[in-house]
Amino acid sequence: MGRSYRKQSLVPVLKFQSETTDIKEDDVYLVRLENAVQLKRLQRLPNQRIRVISDNAAYPNTVLQIDQDVDFEVLGRVLV
Repeated sequence: MGRSYRKQSLVPVLKFQSETTDIKEDDVYLVRLENAVQLKRLQRLPNQRIRVISDNAAYPNTVLQIDQDVDFEVLGRVLV
């Protein structure tokens, strides 16, 4: 696992203009999930699913079924 980021850190983000199939394993992304914007690691899974991974142990990892009506959007990829 790569670098972790502290709350309120400034990080460079490249706007995400691709499909969720372009997600690279173990990269950190800026995502919107249920109206909360967060930095999360994403892992593409079979059958149109994405694992949302948190570096903070206080927050559990989540698997989303993205071909259903899920309030989720990848906004960008963190560059460092």
